[in-house]
Amino acid sequence: MARKQLEEDKEKFEKMMNDSEKNVKRTIDEVKQAGIVKNKLMKQIEDLNIKINGKEGNIKRVEEELV
Repeated sequence: MARKQLEEDKEKFEKMMNDSEKNVKRTIDEVKQAGIVKNKLMKQIEDLNIKINGKEGNIKRVEEELV
């Protein structure tokens, strides 16, 4: 009886460890994917800021010419 309980506990523990390992791998993949998305968005923000700065420079030049 004790041996049977020990085997059942061992199987439950192994299943729990396997499930945990799968969850860790999935979480790692999700974090990597989120990092990729974040980097793309940061690059887009950087590109937009460059365009904004260029437009602001053009506006200043036009304003100076009008004065």
